[in-house]
Amino acid sequence: MILYRSLATAGTTAAVFAHEIGKPIRTIAGGEKTIRRRVNKLCPDNIGAQLEPPLNLIVNASERLTRFASMQIDFLKREKRRHGAVNLNKVIQSLHDLWKPILEDAKIELELAPHKTDDAVIYGAEALVETIITNCLTNSVSAFERPGARTKDRLIKIKVNIEGNTVAIEVEDNGPGINMDINEIWLPGKTTRQEGTGFGLTIVKDSVLDLGGNYSASTVDNSGANFKFVFPLLTNPTNM
Repeated sequence: MILYRSLATAGTTAAVFAHEIGKPIRTIAGGEKTIRRRVNKLCPDNIGAQLEPPLNLIVNASERLTRFASMQIDFLKREKRRHGAVNLNKVIQSLHDLWKPILEDAKIELELAPHKTDDAVIYGAEALVETIITNCLTNSVSAFERPGARTKDRLIKIKVNIEGNTVAIEVEDNGPGINMDINEIWLPGKTTRQEGTGFGLTIVKDSVLDLGGNYSASTVDNSGANFKFVFPLLTNPTNM
């Protein structure tokens, strides 16, 4: 319970941080531009060339901070917590756009396979769907950081597919796989990482159940992990 409350506090703090970080980031960006101007004006060309790489690192770092901050703010939008018709294709596309630059920094390709038509719609809150997928993406990134994990051709796939009167979301990676009892991964506090909380997949499970769905996990080709979530298909979303 203390850990759960600590996570809630961390989330609140992250939201405040995301809102407040904009000003110092702009200060950093402005300072970097000022340095470039002065270097170009006052220093020989060889000095300017030597300063170019560290200045580019400053730019890249400030852009990463901006992306992380915008992600936190985007997750907390009020309209995402309202219940109604949720188009899964649109949600995964939005998350793809949000996560792609972050995953590129980690040398991970994010591949989408949306349902071929635009009728993969469920009833619920968009925030819950984002919670499910985001926690899975976070787990995949952590798996790629484990000792011995592949460093090349890293891949995460998000698939959406209608199966009869249900619609399934699958999040699959080619990382080192699930390194604990697959029946225990959904339990609170179960983690193999020193810095882990063990609540990520518990939150996923609870979010899936809140949406009236079911969940499963499996190992892919003796290494990667696959998480599948199946929800009732909303057959007449126009009447919502």
